[in-house]
Amino acid sequence: MGGDTDYSDMATRLERCRGDWLPKQVTFTGFMSEPYRALLNADIGFVLSDAVETISFACREMMSAGLPIIVSDFDGLSENITPGMDGWVTPVGDETALAALLLEMSALSPTQLTQMKQRARRKAEREFGIESIIAQTHQVYTQIMSSTD
Repeated sequence: MGGDTDYSDMATRLERCRGDWLPKQVTFTGFMSEPYRALLNADIGFVLSDAVETISFACREMMSAGLPIIVSDFDGLSENITPGMDGWVTPVGDETALAALLLEMSALSPTQLTQMKQRARRKAEREFGIESIIAQTHQVYTQIMSSTD
């Protein structure tokens, strides 16, 4: 949600979500300098940006914790996931599409969810790990250096 609205107090969050179910389903942790432990207790992650987003370290961090991710189709977010395999893509600002996606996700069996979690973790290790980033960065520099010769 955009704008300058303060959603930090419980009454405002409950009003925005139209019900008292929120505290039973969602934990608002606030800022965490080391979120990995909290992520290990989650089932899914989400990055539903509609502004100022690139590759999203938050998305990649959640995937490294083994969470399939819901991302909006803004900027490069969807490039982090393979839809239906390790996450889902929803149109920016389309609450109806997001609701349909959440309903679809609720039908996943525990086995299917576990498989998605495993695929998210493997993808994070394979594509976002330090070794991969170093190799890709080295490749870019090598290409740049060879093109300037």
